[in-house]
Amino acid sequence: MLNEIIRITREKLSNDRIKAIQTKAENAMKKKAVDDTILLLLANSKEDILEDTELRESLAEAKTTQQEIDQSNEKNEKIMKSVDSMRTENIAVGLRVSRLFFVLTDLTSVDPMYQYSLDFFKDIFERTLRSTDDALGEKAKQSERRAYWIAEFTTKLYDNVSRSLFQRHILLFSFLMCLKIMDENLLATEGGLNNTELRFLMAGATQVEMTKPNPAGEGGWLTNGAWLTILEMSTKFESFKNFDDEFIANLSTWEKIYNSS
Repeated sequence: MLNEIIRITREKLSNDRIKAIQTKAENAMKKKAVDDTILLLLANSKEDILEDTELRESLAEAKTTQQEIDQSNEKNEKIMKSVDSMRTENIAVGLRVSRLFFVLTDLTSVDPMYQYSLDFFKDIFERTLRSTDDALGEKAKQSERRAYWIAEFTTKLYDNVSRSLFQRHILLFSFLMCLKIMDENLLATEGGLNNTELRFLMAGATQVEMTKPNPAGEGGWLTNGAWLTILEMSTKFESFKNFDDEFIANLSTWEKIYNSS
């Protein structure tokens, strides 16, 4: 997707990049051809190599060709450095876009009917990139453009895919997108995905000892299993510390939330 950013937002640089790759390959072939010619002449030379006119002419030609190749490669190197620089600047955009593509592939596990092509995905990204000037203006800073691409693509993808999902799967799709976005930052201290908490959410609680009685009482609206989950959360995760006490203190509020569902 980084190449797509360059292709759409910096068309000249993208074309120069393609030419640079082709030229580099052609230069390598030219150099090999010249080297092979010189080696062949050296192997077949029957006289003093200093007196071999054809060999001396080939060496002179090889020198000229090498100078041309060096100049061409130097120019190509500058182009590729510009490309690499732009790719580096947009790593965050590429990360978001590429990770969200795998959300679409995961949807096939939810229902085999959910099949989305790469062209469909790239079309949404291209429309996002091409809408930048209209949304921000031509003088927008690159940092503003990158932030817009990330936010706008995420929104566009959600809107386009949600229309094709069964209503019961839209929340699941939102959840999968949320996990991928949180997992972009692998440092939990900076808001990354906490895999221990995620496993707990997926697998549920394993605690069997009731360290505090069920505040709703036996046969009440809160099952013992749900209360055990709250107890384990409160002791296992720092972010839920003392949640059990707060839950007891606000029991009537939580009951309203429970009944509203």
